[in-house]
Amino acid sequence: MRKYPQQSVCLLRDGEAASNQVTTDRRAAVASKLKTLSSSVSSSSGSSSLAAKKKVEELFRRLQPHSLVLSTEKLLAALRIAPKLFVNGEEMLSNAPPAATVAMAAGMGSRRPVSTTIAWRFKPEMGRFRYGMSLRYTPNDPELALSSLKDAQVLLTSSIMNTPRCLSLSIGSTLSSKSWKLVAETDRRVGLALYELPLGDWRASSLVALVWTKKLEVARFFLQFHTTELLFSAPPRPLQVRRDDDLDRTHGLHSYTTTISLRSLNELFWEREMYQVAFPTPEKGARTVSVQLLDNVHGGSVAARDRVLSSETGPSFKLETEAVKYAMDNCLVVDFTLWDADCVPVWGFTRVLELKATSSQQDEDEGDVDLSVSSLGGTASRLQMRFQDAVRGNELAINLTKLSRSKKDKIWVSRIDLVLSLEFINATFGTKY
Repeated sequence: MRKYPQQSVCLLRDGEAASNQVTTDRRAAVASKLKTLSSSVSSSSGSSSLAAKKKVEELFRRLQPHSLVLSTEKLLAALRIAPKLFVNGEEMLSNAPPAATVAMAAGMGSRRPVSTTIAWRFKPEMGRFRYGMSLRYTPNDPELALSSLKDAQVLLTSSIMNTPRCLSLSIGSTLSSKSWKLVAETDRRVGLALYELPLGDWRASSLVALVWTKKLEVARFFLQFHTTELLFSAPPRPLQVRRDDDLDRTHGLHSYTTTISLRSLNELFWEREMYQVAFPTPEKGARTVSVQLLDNVHGGSVAARDRVLSSETGPSFKLETEAVKYAMDNCLVVDFTLWDADCVPVWGFTRVLELKATSSQQDEDEGDVDLSVSSLGGTASRLQMRFQDAVRGNELAINLTKLSRSKKDKIWVSRIDLVLSLEFINATFGTKY
C-alpha cells in the first residue's frame, strides 16, 4: 500500500474543509435568495390579491343592465374561481376543467399576453356559458350508488379568498337516496335517469347525478353553477337591495332585467336578455303578479327566427358513459336571473327541467298561438318547462312549439311567463302590497 506523507494528508483535509466551507456558504446564499424570493412572491401575491379585490369591487359597483355579459366575464377572470367536488371525502377529477387563467397560461410558457376577458370567454363546448357553468365528473368507484353516497361537498377558491369555502347543500350534512329529486329519465331500454340536488347560498346551482335506474349506480356527476350566484359566493357578498321607496308607489314592480338561456351540457340553444320588465299593480286579494316576457313590450315583436332553438343536430340533452351514448329529448338546462332596477340579482336558478307535453286547448286558453310560424309539412306539438320555487313562491314557465318533419325537428320559444309572489316582493323590497 502506498503511503502518503502526513503533511499531504493534512493539506488534503484542509482542502476538504475549505471546500465544505464554500459549499456551506453557497447553500446559505441560496437559502437567503430563496427566502428573499419567497418573500418577494408572497409580497407580489398579496399585492396581486389586493389589486384583484379592488377591481372586483369596482366591477360590482359599476354593474349595468346592458353590460352584464362583459362585466361577468371580467369578474370571472379577476376572481379566478376554482370549484372542487368531494364525494364521500374523495375529490372528483373534472373532465371539463374551467378556462385557463392568465397565471396558468404563463406557467405553460405562453409568451403572448392573455387578456383577462379572453381567459374566461364564452365557450359552450367546455361547459362555460354566459349565465351558467357546467362541469362533468366521473366517479372513481364504479359501484357508487345514491344509497352509498353519504356526503358531498363543493369547495370554492378564488383570487381574493385566503381559505377555501364550502358551498352548502340544501338537505343538511347527511345524504340519502331520498335527498335527490328525479328530473328526467331516458327510454327504459337505455336505463338512465337524471337526479338533482340544490346547491349554493341561494339554492340557485345544483349537483346533478346521471345514474343507472336499476340500482341507482352513479355514472356521472354534473355541477351546474348559476354564474351570478357563483360570483356572489367566492367570497360571500351580501345583496344590497334598495328597500321601500316612499316616492315610488310601485317600487319593486318595475325596471327589472331578465337573462335566460336554454342549453345542454356543452351547447347553447337559445339565449335572450329582456330589459325594463314591469309587473302590473296587484289586484286586491291577489297573492302573485305575473308578466309575459315575450309580449310586445318585452320582445314579442321580434322575428320568428329569433325564437328558434339553434342546434346542428337538434336540441337535446346529450349524455355519454363508458357503455352508451344517448341524446335525451325530454329535458334541457335553463339558466335564469332576475335583476332589480339597481342591477342587483334578486332571484335566479340553473336547473335541468323536464319537457312536458301540453294540450292544444290549454295553449289556446292561454293565448299561446303563434301565427308567424307555419306548421305546414310537419306535425306541431306543444311543450312546456316549468320551475317552481317552493320557498319563495316564484315560478317560471317556458312554452315551446316543436315542429316534427322528416329531415329535422324545429323548436321555438312561443311564450315565457314569470310569476312572483307578493310575499317575496314585500320581503325583498320592504313593500306592503
